[in-house]
Amino acid sequence: MICYRDRTYCAQDTCANATTCGRYLTEEIKKDAKDFGLPVAIAMFTDCYSPLTVKAAIKQGAPNAIAYR
Repeated sequence: MICYRDRTYCAQDTCANATTCGRYLTEEIKKDAKDFGLPVAIAMFTDCYSPLTVKAAIKQGAPNAIAYR
């Protein structure tokens, strides 16, 4: 299947590296893929994952941060 930009994006929204990682799935990427009518391939990459503290995840607004409360 053809996916947006032919790459797999990372869905680890509680990662401390999210703002600098080129694989992080941003809202902009989601919007662009929707505009092109293409699906987005996602995975939970663990090779570069560095967890945020609970306080930082909640402050960042990470959707999965609620699970860490």
